[in-house]
Amino acid sequence: MHYLFHIGFSCVEAINELWSIAKSDREFGKHCSAINVLAAQAVEILPKYLIALRICLDQNDKSIEKVNKSINSRLKKLGHDICNIFADCEISDLRKSLGIIKIERFGVDTEFLIDEYRFHISNTGIEQIIRIKNLEGARYGLLARNPDTGGCSLSDMENTIQFVNKLKEEVIFIKVKSIQNFDSSNA
Repeated sequence: MHYLFHIGFSCVEAINELWSIAKSDREFGKHCSAINVLAAQAVEILPKYLIALRICLDQNDKSIEKVNKSINSRLKKLGHDICNIFADCEISDLRKSLGIIKIERFGVDTEFLIDEYRFHISNTGIEQIIRIKNLEGARYGLLARNPDTGGCSLSDMENTIQFVNKLKEEVIFIKVKSIQNFDSSNA
């Protein structure tokens, strides 16, 4: 389970490093595809980590094998669909803290050559859309089953980077709070 957290966290750190390089060499487009792939991974893995953590805490009296089986079963049912993952009841506090109003998949089976998730968020009363590429489209571009041209604007990249950093911060906060609550109720 720690591996999930480490991978998700590392994706966000790599995004920040690439963005720093992009800003220093002023070649934003050169790093856009890698940032999109890493963001897609982080947005899938970090919420799954919280789901796995909750299962561990809820089933702490069971064997490691049974807990692992429960985690694997739950994550397999969720698959890679970001809408399904964020709809999971175990992460309602994460959706709330990120200000997520709704998530929709956009561009599948259309002529737009876009395959992305659009997060409609509002933390200040003003709705904003964060565009996160579907992992397959981000990895394979026009060769994907649902092709994506991979295009991105500077403002989209900035919004994506702010969003994944906020996601990482909130996952850390919820992780700590969940463990503290568990410890205090089992003391």
